[in-house]
Amino acid sequence: IAAAGRVPDSASCRRPFAAMQSSPGSEPWQLTICDVDAEFCDAARRHFHGEAAVGVVHGGLEARLEEADFVVWPGNVHAIAASGLDRALLRVLGPRPLDGARSRIAAEFGEEGCE
Repeated sequence: IAAAGRVPDSASCRRPFAAMQSSPGSEPWQLTICDVDAEFCDAARRHFHGEAAVGVVHGGLEARLEEADFVVWPGNVHAIAASGLDRALLRVLGPRPLDGARSRIAAEFGEEGCE
């Protein structure tokens, strides 16, 4: 999942999607959901139908990363690259984000991860 546009503040993340708005004077933001699974994309289109600020793209994320201001990287409890998305993001972003997640998980939950 990639999101292009400004990062919503933490308070807006607790409200329903429809209630989120840009701050006065800021650029509006756009959420773009990318996935290689056609069924998932169809479900996301149905779920977000009518939301002008949400787009769904059936395809890989790598081609859209240049447009994104941030990326939501769904990881596992050990922050170990295990999926095709993990490997794609590692190729593009390098190991730093995953290494940071792994360090934080180890600091908060120990070497066994956050099972």
